[in-house]
This record gives sequence, structure tokens and C-alpha cells, in this order.
Amino acid sequence: MLKYLFIFFCLPVSLKIAAQKPSTRIERGKTLAKKCIDCHSSTPTALADPLKGIRKKRTADYIHSLIKNPMRFADENKTAKKVFAKRKLQMPPFPELSKDDIKAILDYFDGLPKK
Repeated sequence: MLKYLFIFFCLPVSLKIAAQKPSTRIERGKTLAKKCIDCHSSTPTALADPLKGIRKKRTADYIHSLIKNPMRFADENKTAKKVFAKRKLQMPPFPELSKDDIKAILDYFDGLPKK
């Protein structure tokens, strides 16, 4: 009986949290992306590579590790090291961003129109 009460009361709350609407996630991504947009815009004069479509080129683990601690990741990953050397810039770390935050940011960038 207790098991059924748990399912009855807790499952709807769990489903509500897990099923965040895409538009809400994109809005959250837009807010979080304010940290990224100055360097990662889609213009030819951008300081860093654009984030729009980055998931087609890099794995989720690659992106997450790079955002959380770029210096350490570049020390361990040849591709990341080459990217930083090409731009002659160092990205600041964002350890406070969760995987869900990073996904929301990338969803926002992927939703931007082509320029």
C-alpha cells in the first residue's frame, strides 16, 4: 500500500521535473548563454568557434569537460589543444554549469537562425 501511495504522490512531481518543455529549456539556455555569446557568436569576427551545431562535431563529454575546465581538458586532449592554439585564446572555466545547463545553452544556440 505504501508503495502505491509513493507512486501516486511522487511520480507526477518527478515527471513534471523531468519533462521540462523545450521552450522553457531554450529560454533558460538563452539566459545562461549570455556568458558565451560575446566570444561564440556566429559572425566571422567572433573570437571563438560558434556553438551552433557544435554537437555535430564534438561529443557531449568533450563539450562538457571543455566548458567545466578548459585548461585541464586541453592538457589531456589534442583536439582541444589545437583549437586553443589556433585561436590564441584561453576560454575561462565555468564549473558552476551542470550538464543540463550546458544542454540548454546548446539547444538555444542550435535554435538560432542561420546568418
